[in-house]
Amino acid sequence: MRLRYLRYFITVPEELSFKRASTRLHIEPSPMSRAIGKLENDVGVELLQRKKGRIRLTEAGDAFRKEARRILSL
Repeated sequence: MRLRYLRYFITVPEELSFKRASTRLHIEPSPMSRAIGKLENDVGVELLQRKKGRIRLTEAGDAFRKEARRILSL
C-alpha cells in the first residue's frame, strides 16, 4: 500500500468528486480512480460507493479514512 493512495482516498470524499480531488492533488482523475480501486482491492473491501456520479464513503470507508488520517499524521 502506498501512502499517496491514502492521500488520494482521503481527498475524494472531502471533494465529493474524483475530478475535483485530482485537480486539488495535481493528478489526472483516471490514475487516481485506479489507485483507489487498487487500495480497495488491497484491503479487500469497498471504501467508496459510486452511483450516478455521486461519491459516498461506505461504513468501512469511513473507518478506514480515520485510520488513514492517523497514519498520515505520524
